[in-house]
Parts: sequence; C-alpha cells; structure tokens
Amino acid sequence: MRLHIDNECFVQVYANLQKSLISYTLVLNRTRIYGRDYDGGKWHRHPYDAPESHDFSDEGSRETSLSEFLAEAQLILQASGIL
Repeated sequence: MRLHIDNECFVQVYANLQKSLISYTLVLNRTRIYGRDYDGGKWHRHPYDAPESHDFSDEGSRETSLSEFLAEAQLILQASGIL
C-alpha cells in the first residue's frame, strides 16, 4: 500500500504475514529516508540521518504500529519542510 504525500514523497507499507515481514518506509525522490521493519521476529529502524543503517537500540527495536510510524513520518516531513 502507498500513501502519496506528493509526486515525489510517499509512505509504503508492506506486509507478508506468512513470512512475518512488515515494512514501513518513508520515500522521497525514490529513496528511503526513514523506515521501520519487522523481520526475523525482531523490529529495527532505518534512522532519518542514516537510512541505510539498521538501528537495534531499545528505541529502534520497539514494536511500532502503522499509526505510530505515520506520526513519526509526519514529524520528519514537518521538520524537513516538506509538509
């Protein structure tokens, strides 16, 4: 599922319940700028300042609902002047 913010920005949600995969991704100009994933029974975050990295800290590995992710994405977009 994609939630389009504008022509260059969207939130993508992917879920494969058979494989226990969930991915929430904030995309700008075809590049992930923030994300949270559930894979292999663990959550991790792709932080805004280093979206290619994997953050397994307490904050990075906490379970995150879609509504929580959307709130985080909104804060990022507002802080960066996109919204």
